[in-house]
Amino acid sequence: MHAETLKNQGFAVNFVNEAFKHCKPIGAMGEGIELLKASDIKGVAFVDAGTGGEAVSEMGVVTCGSQGDVNSFVEQFKTAIARHRHWDREKKEQVPA
Repeated sequence: MHAETLKNQGFAVNFVNEAFKHCKPIGAMGEGIELLKASDIKGVAFVDAGTGGEAVSEMGVVTCGSQGDVNSFVEQFKTAIARHRHWDREKKEQVPA
C-alpha cells in the first residue's frame, strides 16, 4: 500500500529521478522496487520484488526481493554508499529531473 501511494506522488518519483541523475546510490527492497520502476530511470536491472535470492547491484542501484537476503542487500548498499557517486550511469541525462 505504501509503495502504491508513493508511485502516485510526483515528489517521490522526482526524488528518485534526481538521485539517479546526480549519480547517488539508491536502494530498495520488496515493494519499494515498484517506486523505482515507476520512475524514469533507465538502463538498470531490478530484482523481481516478490522473489528471494541475492541482492542485485547495478550502477549504484541496489535491489532485493521481499524474500531476499537482507545481509547481502545491506553489504551491497554499503559499498554503493561508500562510492558516493556512480559516474558510470551512461543514460543519466535522459532522466527528466
